[in-house]
Amino acid sequence: MNNVRQVRNEKGLNQIELYQRSGVWPSLLSYIERGFYEPGPAVKKRLAKGLRVSVKKLFPREDPEGPSGDPGRASSESGMVQPLA
Repeated sequence: MNNVRQVRNEKGLNQIELYQRSGVWPSLLSYIERGFYEPGPAVKKRLAKGLRVSVKKLFPREDPEGPSGDPGRASSESGMVQPLA
């Protein structure tokens, strides 16, 4: 999991406001917050910049092989979002 929703709520932002700061669409943000998608490095950086925190604070459990240890589910270098299921 990640801390995106928790940090967003701590900052007093809704998903639209975070979209305005980061450029990450609210629908995609919802999937990320609920753990349905693991964003790539570019999206993680945009979210961190929009929330003014480090990527590590949002995604503390970085695993280069992906959330399940499956290399096929690792984040892409292009910043595209990879499905978890």
